[in-house]
Amino acid sequence: MSSSNPLPTFGKIITHPDFFKSLIELKQKKIHLPNVAIPESIDFNSYPYPSSEGILSFLDSEKKYTLNPINGANLIKNGYLVAAYDESIDKFDALEGSAYLTAHSIIFLGETDYLPVVKLSFNFFTRSNLISAESEYIQHSEDVESKRKELYVNDRDDFFKENFHYFPKNTIVLIDGPLIGGQISSYTTKLNAWMLEHDFIPIFIVKNSSSNLVTDHVEKLKNKFNSDMHWSYLLLKKGERTNFIQYQDRYNPNNGKVFCYIKPLDLSPQRVEFHISTLKKYGVDLLNSIMDLVCYLILVQGNEKNPQVRPIAIAEKFARESIKMMNLDLLMKRIGLVSTMNQERFG
Repeated sequence: MSSSNPLPTFGKIITHPDFFKSLIELKQKKIHLPNVAIPESIDFNSYPYPSSEGILSFLDSEKKYTLNPINGANLIKNGYLVAAYDESIDKFDALEGSAYLTAHSIIFLGETDYLPVVKLSFNFFTRSNLISAESEYIQHSEDVESKRKELYVNDRDDFFKENFHYFPKNTIVLIDGPLIGGQISSYTTKLNAWMLEHDFIPIFIVKNSSSNLVTDHVEKLKNKFNSDMHWSYLLLKKGERTNFIQYQDRYNPNNGKVFCYIKPLDLSPQRVEFHISTLKKYGVDLLNSIMDLVCYLILVQGNEKNPQVRPIAIAEKFARESIKMMNLDLLMKRIGLVSTMNQERFG
């Protein structure tokens, strides 16, 4: 790690500046949260982008390639460093609204250990004007889902920028989730541009997706497969990936990506994607090797029931454990909202 920069806050949990202020405001308004949380996730599958109006092209004539996990492992030996991001979210449903406790987690692969940094944020949303009136931290929204995703992606991007300037150039950054997804597209493409400007290599990994981008665009594939995952699963053998496929929005030059489906195990493939500008900066040879690295990291995770890129899985564990350590349930016992029936049943 560069000696010219101070060490980041590895091994620490950081709270958002408004974290405890939000809790205090709930208490002042006599809003009490339930003691049991519901695990949540950010679901981008409902977003319509990319649409069928874009331009899809295959970057080479080969349909698929054999993955080389040893070549991927050698990237690390040859000086490329790896970091990963994931998040964990707990939702607290109450009659007055919903609270979300989010842990953003980045881990960096050190020489002998995983080096984590975690940031916790807390948001409360309500549709009630009476509850949100004169509130600084209780947020009114008629579309809670959209609002909380917007805040999530803002917090995520700030978290990267607060911590990644410590990392060496040419760090490969593995990010759980899509590069482009509806209303968050502009945020993520801006984050991607920031990373490239600072000589990081952002790679986005989508484990589950109902996308039919390929099967909708390729005439001979139309109406034959349920999704791109279905198509790629039948096309690929264990240890293979598809060729690189480029998608470009017709109207927004920033909304463009290159992706492929990889199948390290005889299970559903995963989609790996990166911005077109990432390919232009780093070239196809390095991106080929990074696909091999992703394969290697899924294999070393060694979980056939839940195959994941190992650094992302580790980042998720740190996020989950950080939420447990914060023990919001204990903090909320002094606040205590009337919980909804579904929340009680879940608990």
